[in-house]
This record gives sequence, structure tokens and C-alpha cells, in this order.
Amino acid sequence: MPQLLPTIEEFIATDIKRQGYWMVFNTSYNDVHAFRKPAKIDEESGMCRYLVEEDTDNQARDEFISFMQQNYPSVRLVKVFDLVNTNYQVWPYLGSIAIDMQPGDDVYIALSEKYNDPVLDPVVNNAVLWTADYENAVLRHRDRVAMIGLEYDVDE
Repeated sequence: MPQLLPTIEEFIATDIKRQGYWMVFNTSYNDVHAFRKPAKIDEESGMCRYLVEEDTDNQARDEFISFMQQNYPSVRLVKVFDLVNTNYQVWPYLGSIAIDMQPGDDVYIALSEKYNDPVLDPVVNNAVLWTADYENAVLRHRDRVAMIGLEYDVDE
């Protein structure tokens, strides 16, 4: 079902306006981007298995949400579309969640211990803690907005 959600770069550029963090539970996305593996090819269709909603580990996602609700209920969690090439105009929601936290705060430390520090290489492909800096998020969001023919004005 289509959802009106921000991309992670939009969330960073227009909402929090600083370094951003999000969890990705989609194994095919994480394999390609975190583990630098080539995208798998579906044997039946011959199509690339990239940005496939069915590859989201919903159990890992539910465990993350439960962990956050139990330990950090006041931390804002926001559903976001993942960081993808600006050539993509439409792609499915893969279950990713932005986390309104900052480096060094309690939730950052806890999630880094649980899922690995987002500046280091991840260890599992079904729950990866990602980070993106504000400046790059602004540039990517501007590019995406321009690609669809809209104006973008950011308060910097």
C-alpha cells in the first residue's frame, strides 16, 4: 500500500537538521549497501532483488520497536523511506525507522552496543544502524526534489 512518508534525507534535511540515524531491517538493502554484495537475482523472474518489501525482517523490526518502547519510550521514532539513488521515484517502504538521537546520548550508546556503532561496519544484515550527515542529506534531498520538478528551500 502506498504510504506518504519522508525519505531519510528529507527527515534529516527538513525535520531534525543535524546528523541523522535510522535502522534498516531489509536484508537485500543491507546486503547491497552495508555489506557491498551484488544484488541477488530472482531465479524465477530473472529480476534484481533490490528494494524488495518481502526481504524485511519484521521480527527484528518488532524487537527493535519493543526495545525502544521498554527502554527509551520518549525517543521519537519515525517511519522513513531508505536512502536510494535519486533515479528512483517510487519504491516500497522497507520498514526502516529514523531515531531522533544524537551521538553520545544514552540511546545512541545503547543502540551502538546492541546493533554496532553506525560508523563501523555492521555485523548482521537484518538490523543495521545507519547514519547520514546533514550536509549530504540536504544535497540529496535537493536533488530528489529537483528531479520531480519542485522547488526546495531549506533554512540553513
